Amino acid sequence: MVRLCAYRRWYSHAPRVKRAEIKGPTARYAVDFEDLVDPEDRDLWIAGTVIRMIDRQTGELLAEYAEYAFDPGMGSGAGGRSPWQYAGSHGQTRCPRTEWMTHSHTRYIVDQVLKPQRGATQ
Repeated sequence: MVRLCAYRRWYSHAPRVKRAEIKGPTARYAVDFEDLVDPEDRDLWIAGTVIRMIDRQTGELLAEYAEYAFDPGMGSGAGGRSPWQYAGSHGQTRCPRTEWMTHSHTRYIVDQVLKPQRGATQ
């Protein structure tokens, strides 16, 4: 009960979110995700995702990156295991293999494609 009261006291002082309608496009570039769902792959505990970067002004596809993950436990939940979370966070179970990058694949890809011009303001 004490925790709830303390939580309510903190929450009542939290900043309020303001909502406003956005008129027109807000970003030149878009990142799109597509899950690759193949029943044969899923039976083997393989999942895939395609990440695309698109220039919204020209409609040009700037980059496309496909990645697959495999759960070596074949979906076992033994010991409180979360199969897809395990597969997604261990580089040795992903293709392309990325042990050095356990999170933020999207940010890494965006940074490789969009190179700011020297002296340009953000």
